[in-house]
Amino acid sequence: MFDPAAEPRWMRRCTALALRLGFLPSLAGLSLLLVLGVLGLTQAAVLIIDQGPRPLALLVAGTMALLLSPFLSAWLLRLEYWAMA
Repeated sequence: MFDPAAEPRWMRRCTALALRLGFLPSLAGLSLLLVLGVLGLTQAAVLIIDQGPRPLALLVAGTMALLLSPFLSAWLLRLEYWAMA
């Protein structure tokens, strides 16, 4: 079963912040973090592989992240709200 005492402290703080802000602001913030993370990982991958145009990689990754991150964020927030209920 789910044991809230076993969660790390940062997870409890993030949960409390998401509950305090509400669903839509939390969705926007989590989506923004996911988009920035995807863009950072894309640049790191292009830098390590050292092939392909960076602007095109950023454009494709940014578009995909902007399209998909709200759905992933909403799913994660629903799980969080469900676990707290």
